[in-house]
Amino acid sequence: MFCWVSPKTGFEPKYFMIGQDGDLAFFIFRNNPNNNSIYSNDIGALGSVDMKKEADNIFDFIKLFE
Repeated sequence: MFCWVSPKTGFEPKYFMIGQDGDLAFFIFRNNPNNNSIYSNDIGALGSVDMKKEADNIFDFIKLFE
């Protein structure tokens, strides 16, 4: 299991890493079973950056790449 480790706040157990493209990692929010949103973050950033919501669910996320 991969969880995001923020340089600013340390371990972030709320997010589960589901994929990576270079320095860009993709996560799901795991603390709410009703939230299937996909988030991204630059894991190569020097400072802590807020998660960016990419899609409401995995199906909408996949459509972004079709």
